[in-house]
Amino acid sequence: MGVPTTRALYARWADFTVADGVAEKITCPVLVVDGEHDQTLDGEPAQLLAHLTAPATHLGFDAGFGGALHNQVDVLRRAAGAIYDWLDDVLAP
Repeated sequence: MGVPTTRALYARWADFTVADGVAEKITCPVLVVDGEHDQTLDGEPAQLLAHLTAPATHLGFDAGFGGALHNQVDVLRRAAGAIYDWLDDVLAP
């Protein structure tokens, strides 16, 4: 990212947005993974989905299913399986 410190990295991340037509430029299929109680992304997956014009799939995890936290840390194998299943479907010949 070309920044000297972790603090500068967090500031740099703030420059990235789905506004101004950036997300609409994506043309490949997109998988948006979202945890119900993700405090790190807090609503950003929904914003991305609203802006995408490419084929998009939303994979939501909730407290009942598990994986409601950021990066689905409580159900990594289940989340990885779901992500790989999506990849199998999208990349199938």
